[in-house]
Amino acid sequence: IENSIVQVDIENGQVTGVWPWALAVNQKELVRGIKDLKLSSSGKHLLISNLPVNQEGRFISTFNADGDFKTAVNMKSQIESIFRFGRHEFLLVDQNSNLYKLGNLDKDVLDTIRTYSVSKDYMAVDYNEELNSLFLAHSGKNLVFLKLDSDARVEEIERFTPSEFSDDITAIKIIPKHNLYALATIRGEVYFYDLQTHELIYEATDEHANRINCMELSSDGNVLVSGGRDRKVNVWALPELLEMAKNESEVRPFKPIQFTETESVRDISFVGNDWIIVVSSNEGFGSSRGGKVSLLTLDFNLTGNELGKLKTEIAGD
Repeated sequence: IENSIVQVDIENGQVTGVWPWALAVNQKELVRGIKDLKLSSSGKHLLISNLPVNQEGRFISTFNADGDFKTAVNMKSQIESIFRFGRHEFLLVDQNSNLYKLGNLDKDVLDTIRTYSVSKDYMAVDYNEELNSLFLAHSGKNLVFLKLDSDARVEEIERFTPSEFSDDITAIKIIPKHNLYALATIRGEVYFYDLQTHELIYEATDEHANRINCMELSSDGNVLVSGGRDRKVNVWALPELLEMAKNESEVRPFKPIQFTETESVRDISFVGNDWIIVVSSNEGFGSSRGGKVSLLTLDFNLTGNELGKLKTEIAGD
């Protein structure tokens, strides 16, 4: 497991450069690998949540835009997810579903303020800057909907427990353009709900074989991509899905565009609206610990049945 960070330059869907950017600091051998990382909206600060070797090393580390290490803080609990907040700040969610605001990144001492605590095992989270809303799932498929102001002060709007499935939630994505949010489960199911009423709009129970690890939304809000332990990448064209869902005479299930990776899909990010970066690895199974990062292009034909893969791999095993 590496602590290295690589910069990849992409222009018009082509990889034009791959550069070693930084080495995540090793705090007296208490960290091993990277759980999550985000570059601030200003582009000046990189924040990393390090994987701990033992209970003494739950570090978050910051770097400047040149890849130089700035400072690190040992948190009480492992930071599971990081979100950009404003231009220079971040939101952090730990393994106990506590929410923190991280500020003052221009100083040597990081300012971490806990703004919400629920003391439940973390399962999944999504933050949407457009709505200033954070949806948090903890054990028992329980959801908490939070509203944040400009200082990250939190108002709990409501709690909701879906009745359509019985398994834990493993990924969430807020989709404001279509007044939706999507929930993914450990069994590989995806459920689409109305953002205000929580009415079930559509359910997809057969497109992943098991745990869905991640979901990502295109910047135009029209494409959702899901990736899972079954190695599948599913591309959901949301306008088509919604049109089919509201057509009561339509009995066929919606079929996402599908591509199969060589290993379990761990994370997905969009590059514009037409390209995705897919991170895959064996997720701890087998003797190999190798991983791969691929750049994929979304090729929608008239019926929406193609996903083309570029020949270029961004990083090898």
